[in-house]
Amino acid sequence: MKCNSKPYKTLILALSLMFAIVPVTAQQSMPGMSPDPAFTERERKIMPFSLTATLHTFTNTADGGTEAVKVKNPKDRKNIALIRSHLLKEAKKFGLGDFSDPAYLHGKNMPGIILVSAGAKSGRIKIMYSNLPTGAQLRYKTSDPKLVKALHIWFEAQVKDHGHHATMGR
Repeated sequence: MKCNSKPYKTLILALSLMFAIVPVTAQQSMPGMSPDPAFTERERKIMPFSLTATLHTFTNTADGGTEAVKVKNPKDRKNIALIRSHLLKEAKKFGLGDFSDPAYLHGKNMPGIILVSAGAKSGRIKIMYSNLPTGAQLRYKTSDPKLVKALHIWFEAQVKDHGHHATMGR
């Protein structure tokens, strides 16, 4: 094979693109890893509670799912109050289809967010807030299978972005 042959040039181009993409992909968080520093800064602007003292747990259900935020130390009354205040505010906004906070945090085109927002705005996704002993949760419920799938995709994207601050529940 000659160095200037088309298959050789194609291989070199493919390898170059692969190595160019790897650093960008490596900056995105995976579950259990620290989030990207720019993401962490946006996270701090949106969420009033300590991210290191809390854990987001996203749990898929057959009709939607739950998003729970709990403190790691059950005696942490300050962060419990901040979690409850924040999630209550978000529940009200989400119920109107306003997902501007997660869009700012994760990006306007984050997987699932457009369908989830439209489903909530149209009333096809119900969002219910409840206190938990060590935090609070939002329950997302719909009878539309496409919206259930969108919620699950949206949850997975959040866990990926939040890194070690989030997990998928069972």
